[in-house]
Amino acid sequence: MIGRRRFLTGSALGLIAVAGLGACEAAPSQYGDGGQTGTVPDDWPEWAEQPDAIFAKAADLGERAVSLAEFGAALDGETDDRAALERALMSDAPAILLPPNAVMRLDGQVTVTKGFALLGGPGARIDWYGSDRCAILVRPADNGPDSYVHGIRIDNISVQNRADGENAASLINTYNARGVYLTRNRLNGVSLAVTRHQRQALGLYKTGAGSRASDPAVLAGFSSRDFDDLSEDIYVLDNLVDYGRYQGSVLRFEFARRVVAWRNIGNYAKVSWWGGGARMKEGGAPEHLRRARQAYIADNEFRHANGGVYGNNGQHIVVARNRISDMTDVGVDFEGCMDCVAYENDIANIANFPFATFYAARNIEFRDNRAFQDGSAEKNWRRYGKGRYGSQRALYMCALRSAGFGKEQDAISIRFLRNRMEYTGPLVGACASSYFGDLVFEDNDLINVCSDWRYRLTGRLTIRGNRLRFDKQVPEPVALIAGAASETLIEDNVVTIGTALPQGTAVIAIEAMGRQASGEIRNNRLIGTPLPIMAGATVNNYRGEIEITNNQASMLLLDPEVTGRVAHSGNSDLAGFPLQVGPLNRMAPRYPVVG
Repeated sequence: MIGRRRFLTGSALGLIAVAGLGACEAAPSQYGDGGQTGTVPDDWPEWAEQPDAIFAKAADLGERAVSLAEFGAALDGETDDRAALERALMSDAPAILLPPNAVMRLDGQVTVTKGFALLGGPGARIDWYGSDRCAILVRPADNGPDSYVHGIRIDNISVQNRADGENAASLINTYNARGVYLTRNRLNGVSLAVTRHQRQALGLYKTGAGSRASDPAVLAGFSSRDFDDLSEDIYVLDNLVDYGRYQGSVLRFEFARRVVAWRNIGNYAKVSWWGGGARMKEGGAPEHLRRARQAYIADNEFRHANGGVYGNNGQHIVVARNRISDMTDVGVDFEGCMDCVAYENDIANIANFPFATFYAARNIEFRDNRAFQDGSAEKNWRRYGKGRYGSQRALYMCALRSAGFGKEQDAISIRFLRNRMEYTGPLVGACASSYFGDLVFEDNDLINVCSDWRYRLTGRLTIRGNRLRFDKQVPEPVALIAGAASETLIEDNVVTIGTALPQGTAVIAIEAMGRQASGEIRNNRLIGTPLPIMAGATVNNYRGEIEITNNQASMLLLDPEVTGRVAHSGNSDLAGFPLQVGPLNRMAPRYPVVG
């Protein structure tokens, strides 16, 4: 047996570092112990069922379960038992038991149109030989868009993929399911679950049919006002998915609400959601409802996929205390999402962005997370034998990608609070900016990471109370802290530099990219290598106001375009003398340098 903590040792953040788990029989001992219980976290959702009640229900069903052998299953690992399994799951038995040490061979998909409970005894497993997309397919008997299957439970089942080739199978796919409980299962070479909606299966939802005025989900028949037509109450607890290659899923949920994914391990697997397309014509306009909602994704461990936890058009999604590493794209990503939060996650070595938003992203918060990059993730796509997502430079820590929503009023509002971001690779780390309506970057610790949020003319930017430390060479002149918003506030930051940096580097830079843009730089402190504060404009005839007060730096450099519009007082150099003012010949470029 491989212990849970032993499985997780190895990297700078104590993240997953072993090469693989091998066969599903080698799962951590907590899985399938007959009654995993424990105190739930303090942030457990009020709407969610308690895990103890879920496991108690499984135990009760186990007392009344009927052996699969009674439905004609051979359970010898040689005979295809799918007909027997389908008879059993469609029966009136309160639960079906895969007996201890039994091996059920499945050569193809089983289709079920009612609720069921499938429980595994110690040492029992399913050997999957099929080429279908899933072993168990659940959908309403009438195949209608407004019908639902209620009450699905799979507990303590082991699955081993024996099929030839790289088939992309899941244990279970559902359409219009409510009350789904997937607990303590162990899967090798197989994903766990995908849950979708009948409006997708029937071809009613068309992503390209929407516009600013028309929500394609409403055109497909979803309600324009509420969420009583979604799949709901999906619980995925204490499962292990070792997909063995790039990439599988612990859970993919679409058009669903009240979803819990808690204490799962995904090797080459992740959790993702989809509540409609995030582009404007696909349903991503801020006025349209988000139909992947009320999700709690916490205390999981994921590695070796494209992303750890991510999705489109979600709302009220909590991503907490997950451990994510070695992804080819993102760690935690909210695409077209609203009112979502990610906190206390540990994320290491992500090819693009540990923390990201794409498209419209309103009221998104990343707080108290840790991100670590050593530059190695830029090669992940080669290791996994898959194509690239974006530039994959493995030097970014967080990113905004507006992707067509740059001129939408307040469509993008993000907060980064009390995060720790560390880069130890060959260069230095960076933040990747884009359009935003409101961005707050506050009380973060950055180690060899620049906090430059310039990107044309954006909305309101606050960079406050951050602590930046640099002890390695920067490859080219950069701005360590910078902004270029309509309203920019840079205050109370401390930058400590323990190495020489290229001439032309700024400790703080502000650029006026609009004629009336305004800014304040105040109470910032530089320790170590002398660097200037820079202020400039990219427009002619600048008419805004910039105040630079009570800062510590080596010099204040002003672009002639802004000289008459800058008020400065109380600034000092590193020795405590009044700060000298000089002309700015060249503004420090954004890092990495962009064309």
